[in-house]
Amino acid sequence: GPGNLTVEQAACEWLRNTSDEWESWLQITPPTESNTSSKRENAELLRAVILSAALLAVFCSLLGAALFALWKRNKRLTKRLGETPGTSLSNPLRPPLDLESPLNKAIMTIDDILQGKRTVSNKELKLLKTLLSTAGNEPDLHQLLGPKDSYYSKDAIKFIMNMSGQPRTSHSISSNLNITGSSADILSATASSEMPVIDLQRGAQVWGFEGMLPLDELRSPFVLQDLRRAEEMDMGEIFTFNTIQFSTQNFGKPLVITAMFFMRTQMGLVQKLGLHEEKLVAFLEAVERGYSRVNPYHNNIHAADVTQRFATVITRSELESAVLGDLEVLAGMIAAILHDFHHPGTTNNYQVQTKSPVAKQFNDQHVLENQSLVLGLELLEPGRNTNFLEGRLTKEEEGSLRSNVIALVLGTDMLEHFNILSNFKAKVMSKNKGCAASPSPGVKRTQEFTSEERVLILKMALKCADIGHVTLP
Repeated sequence: GPGNLTVEQAACEWLRNTSDEWESWLQITPPTESNTSSKRENAELLRAVILSAALLAVFCSLLGAALFALWKRNKRLTKRLGETPGTSLSNPLRPPLDLESPLNKAIMTIDDILQGKRTVSNKELKLLKTLLSTAGNEPDLHQLLGPKDSYYSKDAIKFIMNMSGQPRTSHSISSNLNITGSSADILSATASSEMPVIDLQRGAQVWGFEGMLPLDELRSPFVLQDLRRAEEMDMGEIFTFNTIQFSTQNFGKPLVITAMFFMRTQMGLVQKLGLHEEKLVAFLEAVERGYSRVNPYHNNIHAADVTQRFATVITRSELESAVLGDLEVLAGMIAAILHDFHHPGTTNNYQVQTKSPVAKQFNDQHVLENQSLVLGLELLEPGRNTNFLEGRLTKEEEGSLRSNVIALVLGTDMLEHFNILSNFKAKVMSKNKGCAASPSPGVKRTQEFTSEERVLILKMALKCADIGHVTLP
């Protein structure tokens, strides 16, 4: 470089020229109070930032975990819903889940039951009953039913309006039913179904559970479902039918359902003899109420059991179709229904030994059987709304029917057991093997047996029904 200076000399020269600047730069300034306070504030600010970041991280973690749990739950529910038959997820052709009101869904359910499209559980039926019983408070019930005639059947509309207690003269309802006039016209309208409409008067209380349920017709979806359930359980087809199990699957009316199933569906006595269905249901309901619910044996379930076993015996053996007349079959059914009516749960001997009023009334003869007959036949007195025979039979037919019912119920007294058994063997089984020979299909053999012998056959069938439960598995 200039002046031929060595590197060391140049460095020393540079240091001499800048010494003042280095001294100023390297000079250590003693700490002041303002500097200490500033550092303290910076440290506190740093700690606050770190704490806030930690809390934010924790919150974000918790939020993420909650969102992940919700996502997993939604995924599980979506999968389960997609596996459920009939949902929009399992069937893309089906419309998505609707937001129909509970009342509307109840009406659709009733409609499906009436048309035989579905059955529901007892719990569901109770919910339907509760919902429909309060439907009268629904201000738009007429509007709900009226414009939807393409969705709801006439039977469903009539049933809903009747249960809700709404007036049935609404223009919308009448137009849907193609009916004009008063509510009586609506009640007498015939709707399309295999089961004919019962022409009940408005407000008649002939059926119910948890009390009385007002019906305008036997074609109630509740009754229809129980009748279908009886058929599904092979009532009338097997001798080992479980009446106790069946009684738990309806609304405490096993006798009504059982009797109507045979008298109307299987035997067709209602149609053959032109019985008054409204009064028949009222009769059966009154009888069922007369059986003690606290009696562990002689209760309405026992009455239903005896009725179904008696009917099964005479139908499966073809006695009902080939040997017995319609009035005799009807007498047998009435006797089975009434045979323990108002039974107190004691024996005849107990009544006699304690000199009870009922024993004195019947002079110690067939005490409880006579009591059942007196109380039961009173329901068939002229003018009673339970007399389903009124105006249907001649005087002679009524007398014969009454006589047979009395003979059959008295025959359930165990004191008559061996007498009936010996007469049956001597008079029936000895006659061309009697009931042991199966008659040819469609061939009536009524004339082969006298009226007395046919009643004896009925007595034996009723006896098998009354004490036949001991042979059940």
